Amino acid sequence: MTPTPGDRYRGSVRNIARQAATRTERGTTVSSHDWSIDTIVHALPSPTMRQQCLREVHLAPLDDLESVVDRWRDVATQWVNTEAPRVDAARAEFEATGSLSAEYEETAESADRFDAWRQQMQGLRQQRGAA
Repeated sequence: MTPTPGDRYRGSVRNIARQAATRTERGTTVSSHDWSIDTIVHALPSPTMRQQCLREVHLAPLDDLESVVDRWRDVATQWVNTEAPRVDAARAEFEATGSLSAEYEETAESADRFDAWRQQMQGLRQQRGAA
């Protein structure tokens, strides 16, 4: 069976999480992980974020390169340590029960917040296009 892109993503997150767990057992945390551009990019949750990271790193002036890499490493660390485990738990729950818990149900408030976020993102895209 050919692995899907999602399988590759889940594998890379698991590998980074496994490395983090190993380092935690030795008394260090994933934030002190010896990150590379490749591991940072593979830890990001979406192709759009990966491409944005690569673009920003590639185009950063040398004086700003370290801060750009540090910012993306922080995003990857946050994802691996907090968000990925929540997504994996929700996925496992759905696979086991066929439904998600009530905390993941859409409400009128969550739909309104999502719509507001989407409008904000569209406005930012339009501003970038006009610049």
